Amino acid sequence: MSAPNVQKERLSHDFFELYRSYKRKTKTVLSWLQEACNLKDISITALVAAAKSVRKKKISVPSELYYICKDALTLRVTVAEQYKQQILGSGVDDSKKQAIERHEFFISK
Repeated sequence: MSAPNVQKERLSHDFFELYRSYKRKTKTVLSWLQEACNLKDISITALVAAAKSVRKKKISVPSELYYICKDALTLRVTVAEQYKQQILGSGVDDSKKQAIERHEFFISK
């Protein structure tokens, strides 16, 4: 999900703060993963491979990173659900509905 256009879609300040929080937490997790695995590419395929590598090589993950990751995932689901409720209620085109569905699929995995 790209950054919401707050003015155009009239999303609440609280929603935008949730969005920013999950983005910051996600960035923290991704930065650690990039550093731990010396990643240059941050595609989904590369991230999945890096996560598997951390597990296989038994790389020590800082305990606070587990909590940050859990928070990021929880916030991501919350943001996606709130976004869906706010946007779908305002009558959007099919392309936006499809984007929401793709995002939901990604976060459910």
